[in-house]
Amino acid sequence: MTELMHIREYAFATAKTIASVINEEVVICDNEMNLLGDSNCSSPSELTDISVTKQSIMLNAMAHKTTIVSEDIKHSLKGCSLCANFRTCDIHSIIAFPLLKNDVVIGCIALYSKEKRLSGDKKERVDQLKNFISKMSELLISKLDENQE
Repeated sequence: MTELMHIREYAFATAKTIASVINEEVVICDNEMNLLGDSNCSSPSELTDISVTKQSIMLNAMAHKTTIVSEDIKHSLKGCSLCANFRTCDIHSIIAFPLLKNDVVIGCIALYSKEKRLSGDKKERVDQLKNFISKMSELLISKLDENQE
């Protein structure tokens, strides 16, 4: 079991909290691509056995330990065109933040929009989102550390 799976309820609540603050959709997955939080779901039980696809931008962000910003993912990122859900997916913009604990990737937080506006806003907005998600990541990692004591 992955570390984040131990605090699945907290990760779910974190996704809902982030979404309500920034008014965007949010998903959180662990390093094995299990979906732990989704602002579109009403309870963690809806996420049972759901995983993120291998073509996901989230996986790419985790593999490279870097934040990925795309305002038109279907045309700018190869992974989307390879996904089985390409034709039905309505996500256009995404910012994927890898979750790092002691420089080890433990998961990813992604903000996404069904419009081409999430990252299309001024660079300042993207920087603010990165800073906010960084702080929320620290809270998730603190909860992990607390849970392991």
